[in-house]
Amino acid sequence: VFIDNSGSGLYGSYLRPIIKGCSFVRNGLGGMSVDSAYVSECQFIGNRYDGGISAGSSLTVVNSLFVGNVGRAITGGMGSTAIVNSTFVGNSSLSGPTGGVGLSGTGYVRNSIFWGNSGAYGTLEEMQLYQSDPFSNLFVDNSIIEGWTGELGGVGNSGVDPMFVDADGADGVAGTEDDDLRLLPGSPGINAGDPDESYLPPTDLDGHARVLCGRVDIGAYEFGIGDYDCNQTVDLTDFANWPSCMTDPAPPAGGDAAPDCAAFDFNADGAVDLTDFAAFQRLSIKR
Repeated sequence: VFIDNSGSGLYGSYLRPIIKGCSFVRNGLGGMSVDSAYVSECQFIGNRYDGGISAGSSLTVVNSLFVGNVGRAITGGMGSTAIVNSTFVGNSSLSGPTGGVGLSGTGYVRNSIFWGNSGAYGTLEEMQLYQSDPFSNLFVDNSIIEGWTGELGGVGNSGVDPMFVDADGADGVAGTEDDDLRLLPGSPGINAGDPDESYLPPTDLDGHARVLCGRVDIGAYEFGIGDYDCNQTVDLTDFANWPSCMTDPAPPAGGDAAPDCAAFDFNADGAVDLTDFAAFQRLSIKR
């Protein structure tokens, strides 16, 4: 965790780190400024000045969350930038056209959400995702981008409301740590990602199975925990399937949960046991 540093959370002109499961929060000069990086299952929240990530050359971002960063969520360098199953909400730029992702080199965007980002000028779509070099390519597929015009091409893209659980959190302030950017039942992002699973990581930002109900969702979080029958409601029908999914509570003795039972693995430990059952009861009562 890199939090409340007066400078950058991580800085190095020649650094090429592999980073997984980290949080960069409220750093004064940005979350991370490096030459290139592979970033997976990380959160960048409320970083200032240089935003979330600034990369000099190449960058890959997977299953990550960017919220309330100032100075752009991602600044991609002259190399290639790949963004997969990530969520960008409420990031801003006070001088440039985009608070979301700004690219100089070639960009590849899949299964990602860009919503509520703002810039100093430009179209609503450009405030979410912007390619500054007209001679570089930008490939966008199966993503939700606010202000979507279709000019970027690709397949499976839209500009419809992604329907977050609670975009401004309990404190009522967007861009802070308590914002819940998981998807609500009925969200257009559910089961709408790229059907090609060959490049996907095994889990989402919460550590749950990356694919539930047959197809990956758009964004950093997979919808469907507790929803065994995939009707977007946790109810007695799901409960009826619980006995067939119970495994030994202490993996690896019991082994991993069967693929169809991954919806019941609430604590993401690979087993469906009594700990998960308690969480299932709480969720079903709440809903």
